[in-house]
This record gives sequence, structure tokens and C-alpha cells, in this order.
Amino acid sequence: MPTPLLTDELKTRLPELYSQEGTPDPTVQVLLVARNGWMWALTEYSDVAPDGCPNLAFGKVYGDFPELGYIPMDELDELGDLGLVWVDEGFEPRPLSQVDAAWEIILGEAVLRGANAGKVPITIIEA
Repeated sequence: MPTPLLTDELKTRLPELYSQEGTPDPTVQVLLVARNGWMWALTEYSDVAPDGCPNLAFGKVYGDFPELGYIPMDELDELGDLGLVWVDEGFEPRPLSQVDAAWEIILGEAVLRGANAGKVPITIIEA
């Protein structure tokens, strides 16, 4: 069983699934980052969703085509165990609109923090 990316403390930050439905600008509470440059901005989470799905989050995925959607945390936990995805510990919660407006900058900062924490290998090429 993979180690969960979302600790109990992180889970308490995230409102229950569907609790922000209709909220025009929900708050991103947790940011997950992948080595491939993808990012997950989590706004909600439930240990068990109303449909019975375990460990389900909701938020925006910034990948090839950024979109809002449900995020099965079990799948990301497996990638986390491989060192491919991590929680950006330095992320400060903010409205989704602010993340949308500056997601490339936020991602760059998160990757830099990940590199400083040893989560991202860096190769220095001398000229």
C-alpha cells in the first residue's frame, strides 16, 4: 500500500467534496507537483466520496490541457512512492483564480522548492 501524499493535517485543510459546489472562486489548499511539470491544485477531498470512491480529491490539473476534475489520490500516492509526485510544502493557500493567473510561475517556484528539498534531481552543466 503506497504512502499517502495527503497527511491527516493536509486532509483537515481540504473541505469535503461538493461542499464548495457553486462557489465562484474556491480556495486551493494543497498543491501537488510532478517531475514531468504537471501540477494538481486541490480544493476539496473526501476519504470516501458519496459514490463510494475512496481517497478522492477535486481540483484543477495543470497538464497538457488544464481542467477541473476529480483526482483519485490512490493513483498519485503510487507516483509519490516512486518520487515522481510530491506535496509543495511551501505553497500558501489562495483562490483558484490566482493560481490560474500565475500557474506557470507557481509551478516554477514549486519545482525550485522541490529541488532544494532533494525531491527533484538537478544536473549542473558547466559551460
